Amino acid sequence: RTVRLDLPMRDGTMVPGYHTLPEGGAKGPLVLLVHGGPEARDYLDYDRDVQFLASRGYQVLRVNFRGSGGYGRDFARAGYRQWGGVMHSDLLDATSYMHAQGHASPDSTCIMGHIYGGYAALLAGALQPDLFACVVSGAGPSDLNQALKDERKDHGTSSQQLAYWERVIGDRRKDKGKLAAISPRRLADRYAAPVLLIHGKADRVVDVEHSRDMQTALQKAGKSVDYLELPGCHHHDHWSSRSRRRYLSKVE
Repeated sequence: RTVRLDLPMRDGTMVPGYHTLPEGGAKGPLVLLVHGGPEARDYLDYDRDVQFLASRGYQVLRVNFRGSGGYGRDFARAGYRQWGGVMHSDLLDATSYMHAQGHASPDSTCIMGHIYGGYAALLAGALQPDLFACVVSGAGPSDLNQALKDERKDHGTSSQQLAYWERVIGDRRKDKGKLAAISPRRLADRYAAPVLLIHGKADRVVDVEHSRDMQTALQKAGKSVDYLELPGCHHHDHWSSRSRRRYLSKVE
């Protein structure tokens, strides 16, 4: 069963979200499932990962944080250059609200996502180690400066794609220090919760080296990390049936 929520943020803004309970309405452990994009959104509709987690007894919270699409231009632009800023604090505030309402506690809450959601999960694991008991990152960019370099390499210095990501993430020249400070790979020593990394070897959105480098950084820091790399896979919505089964089994 899924219900729509209006979630209060620290500045008084109300942000929409969806709360899914497993069959019978039991309040099991909570998974904060963060959508990608970031100018995408969650819907009151079928979602494979939501239904899988609910079938295993988990509650699932999805948040259309500022920066999400579907709520007008101003709402989307409120997330520009807010990686680690208001986009992130909206997720934290939503989680804290659910805890305050008695739905779960930090020791029974996991954060999970793909692409931007994977990045948000990794960042929360580093910056809020007391709020989440585990982290699952699917193809999450682990170094934002490297992500901009990848865009420049793939599309060119004068491309619309690079210009867009600089508007969304930050200026590749002026914001290097700021972006380094919110790049999970550089924060590997801060993790307390175990981390699961998942990436398709041929992912065309986020280069697989982001997860490989994150794994190496966590291992060097002596942290608990597991990594599933799926050969021949591109984007998580287009995995083969076999890869989807391997992915869901590893998540479980």
